Amino acid sequence: MEMGFIITCFRGREREALNEALITFNTITIRSHVNTSINFNERIHSEIDNNEKLFDHSHIKKLKNIVFIKNKSSCDSVKIYEEIVKRKLSCRFIQRLIPLDFIGNLKFWKDVISLMVEKSKSFDVKTYKILYEKRLSEKGLKDEIFDTVTRNMILKVDLCNPDLLMVVQVFKTHIGGAVILNDSINFNIQKNNKI
Repeated sequence: MEMGFIITCFRGREREALNEALITFNTITIRSHVNTSINFNERIHSEIDNNEKLFDHSHIKKLKNIVFIKNKSSCDSVKIYEEIVKRKLSCRFIQRLIPLDFIGNLKFWKDVISLMVEKSKSFDVKTYKILYEKRLSEKGLKDEIFDTVTRNMILKVDLCNPDLLMVVQVFKTHIGGAVILNDSINFNIQKNNKI
């Protein structure tokens, strides 16, 4: 299972957002990995090539202001995101940064959901909420995902102030998910320094 991020940005600024994301991620992960010889241009072009293979473009086709980036580091995407929020790092081109610890083909959405449910059991919490967003995908899948999650969760649902967020992102032919402790999560990175 892969990890990564969905990044929303201003239209036509996908490359700048990708560059900004890689620099931001490397400021977080560089301390735990002593590799100071990072070639950002090479990494950016590599990510763009990978995105083009996955989505036919560096952005998700028909949604030009959304970029998917894989997390190839040993750090979980959620941990990197939490560190960005903790350090109050803000970005100029990235609008929203959504961490995904489990990414797979939409055909295998049940595997992604079961991994999320398993991970949720490692937290000592009482309530949860599902944050579901879809882009260019099937309409009927939302009900199936919600039914599967609620059937397998032992926690109670709290839509106002949940302890845990089950983030589900369905985009084109892929699904991504993350389990995040709710500490007033705001995926809008541009407002991060105002938290």
